[in-house]
Amino acid sequence: RTLTANYSMVGNASIAGSTCFTFSANNVELNCNSKWVVGNDTTATRGIRSLNFNQNKVVNCFVRDFNRGIELSNSNKSIIQNNTVFSNYDGVFVAFQSFNATLFKNTLRQNTNYGITIVASHGANVSSNLAEVNGVTGIEINRAMNTLIAFNNVSRNNYEGILVFNNSNNTNVSYNTLANNTNYGIYLTSSSNNNLSSNIVNSNNYGIYLSSSSNNIFSSNTANLNNQFGIYLFSSFNNNLSSNIVN
Repeated sequence: RTLTANYSMVGNASIAGSTCFTFSANNVELNCNSKWVVGNDTTATRGIRSLNFNQNKVVNCFVRDFNRGIELSNSNKSIIQNNTVFSNYDGVFVAFQSFNATLFKNTLRQNTNYGITIVASHGANVSSNLAEVNGVTGIEINRAMNTLIAFNNVSRNNYEGILVFNNSNNTNVSYNTLANNTNYGIYLTSSSNNNLSSNIVNSNNYGIYLSSSSNNIFSSNTANLNNQFGIYLFSSFNNNLSSNIVN
């Protein structure tokens, strides 16, 4: 279905081998009203997609069994809020200069790859989401600057809880809870001038791991009961650590 005006679902939607909803105008809201958007696990399909249109909104959707559950591509100032996105390959995928996206109060669960991915899209606000039991990473920030990652609950992902890498500078990672991720709670690599503060990072393999990154601030984090190290710095310089609790 092509969306050119606000659309409110009254029943479930399913599709095989294709994308279910595509935005084709600016300033359009899709409200699923807690209905299902269901695919059949076909490559290159999307449950909901905005490509080259701005200020669109996706709310109250249950999305499953697509290659990407919800995708923003070159779509600025769009909002993804209060959705449950699970059992896709990627959960929510924001990429290719989709600036100033807001991802708020979504549940990302049991996606094969990532729960949330932000790629080359600056200024995103990723807040108050639940990202758990995803196959690789809960929340990934890749080549995206000025991102806020705050008040998220990120647990039991199969590699990292939060991954910030590849020149994702000026990222603020604050007030998140990360627990029982198989390898890293927070993994920050090849990125600088980031702020990690007031996170609770307990019972991972590594709590917070910093690699090849400089001029970052770590303050008031709690990293307890991690198997290897609470906070570990490797080949990183001019970082400021203060008031962290590590047991």
